Amino acid sequence: MENIDWNVYFKDNNKDYDTKYLRIVLESLLDNSIKDIRKSVNNCDIKVTEEQIKEYLNNKLEEENPELKKRRETSKKRNWINLSECTQLDIEESSQNFIDELDMVRYTYEPYTLFYYTHYTTILKSKINKLLYVIDGISCNNVSQIEEELNNLDINIIDNKILKSDIMRLIIPTIYNIETLNSKTNEANNLDTYLTNKLSKHYLFRRGISESEIYPNRDIIMNNLEYEGIPGYVKLTEKQKKKLWKEIKSNIDYVAKIQLD
Repeated sequence: MENIDWNVYFKDNNKDYDTKYLRIVLESLLDNSIKDIRKSVNNCDIKVTEEQIKEYLNNKLEEENPELKKRRETSKKRNWINLSECTQLDIEESSQNFIDELDMVRYTYEPYTLFYYTHYTTILKSKINKLLYVIDGISCNNVSQIEEELNNLDINIIDNKILKSDIMRLIIPTIYNIETLNSKTNEANNLDTYLTNKLSKHYLFRRGISESEIYPNRDIIMNNLEYEGIPGYVKLTEKQKKKLWKEIKSNIDYVAKIQLD
């Protein structure tokens, strides 16, 4: 649901709407009640196991490359070759072993890959539930129970009215995260994924990537301008952005003053 036609839901020029309308719009867009949306999210699980993946990869090896499987089972494992003593056969075997090692990557199970999907979807579930909690609280007029969340989001509910812009700010990341959760879960439950996706900590560290960089943040809004435009988070209001820019300018002026002194 990349392009939501907001004109369907906001046909007039009103700037604010009854708080119940927030829930109505979300349920209409997802064609489901908020209760069932939450249930569907929490039941979105990765069902494949390490044993199933290993068995699948082994079966694929036998199906796609039986000769490779046979060679791997019978080949002599050598750590090194003495070039002054090795025969032509030794060289050929060593070359074949090297090629086989590369080919075997496709059929090798990388445990971190399954962990990645599991951890990623767990974070998404947490984010979605936080968003649904806020949406449900606003729609049911339980504003006092979510006061801290509303302050953090810079959302003001006055006379049971919510701004049109705030309805959009909450719904867009909610739908995006739900769609991403479904996509990641389907990908993780597809055994073909583990033939091509080989993620490991060694792979990350070798490329200078930290683990935190490959996962979304659990927060529903990031009080940081660097996250502006990144999907999955509630957008900052103009008031919040101005405050952050003011803080940045103040820090720059402070550093400049120290350098000049």
